[in-house]
Amino acid sequence: MLPEATKDPASPGSRTPLREWLRTHLRRLPTWTPLAGHVALAAWFLVNLWHQSPPWGDLGDGLLYHDAAAAWIHGVDPWTTATPSGFHYAGLPTSVIIFAPFAAMDGRIFAACLGLASLAAAVVIVRKVRLPLYWLFFPPLVEAVNAGNPHVIALALMLTSGRPVASIIKVYFVVPLLGERRWRALAVLGAMCAITVVLWPALWSTYIREFWSVADRLQREAGGGFSVSGVAIIPVAIALASLGRSRAGWLAVPAIWPASQFFYASLALPVIEPWMGIPLAVRTPGVAAATVVLLAVVTAGRRRWFRGDPVIGSFAQREGHAGGPPLRPVE
Repeated sequence: MLPEATKDPASPGSRTPLREWLRTHLRRLPTWTPLAGHVALAAWFLVNLWHQSPPWGDLGDGLLYHDAAAAWIHGVDPWTTATPSGFHYAGLPTSVIIFAPFAAMDGRIFAACLGLASLAAAVVIVRKVRLPLYWLFFPPLVEAVNAGNPHVIALALMLTSGRPVASIIKVYFVVPLLGERRWRALAVLGAMCAITVVLWPALWSTYIREFWSVADRLQREAGGGFSVSGVAIIPVAIALASLGRSRAGWLAVPAIWPASQFFYASLALPVIEPWMGIPLAVRTPGVAAATVVLLAVVTAGRRRWFRGDPVIGSFAQREGHAGGPPLRPVE
């Protein structure tokens, strides 16, 4: 007989009263409980959408990307471009370049096309990460589609074969690439960026010269963003480290990336557990960071007390995802 300190938490001899209570009551749950959970979560998404934004969008981000590219084509500094509400363009030079071929289009037509492409990309994302279709109403995802922000298209590319292009559109997608050790994609990304530096050095020179002013302005206009900063980063960083490299790569951006937007929480979709949809649907700064810390606590508890338990260990988790690395997309 093993000493008490060396018993496997999943072995019958190590079952605690809490463990047995959970096993008993989870087994007694009605067969319709999972369906009720899905209905409740879908309703939660819709309630939050009702309070956060109208069911349509102004596609303002799409128009801003178009105007920044058009400004560059006409010899104007793209980082002086702003929306009517006063939000300035703050993307990379590569984003300006990639949208430059569409600069001749009418801005409203381009934004509408980008919005439709984002909607299609949202469907691809939900399918690739094997979530129910009602996750199309996940508020961070809806906000990005409504704004016509290319973030949704970039996330879809991250789940397919277009990973380097995703980081050209949105620089923060480098973080999950590093987390998943996608060295080939990172090498291709580096080569593509180097080519743009050689071909359009003046654009890069302008960006480098204005970098800190652009970053400061973005921080002000974003009101600090939805991530945490300062000493609050420390517990979040510890939580991310405990979750493993791969999951941390997807969750770090919504939690601690400077001046993060609400829709960045959609980056959690490849590694999300259903319960995480409850807090992440709420449009409040710091919620993503708090969710990461809570996930780390839940994961540690599973590993310590419920490892290998077929009832408790899989409760409220996605099929095929038990707190490990991201589900691999269906190619």
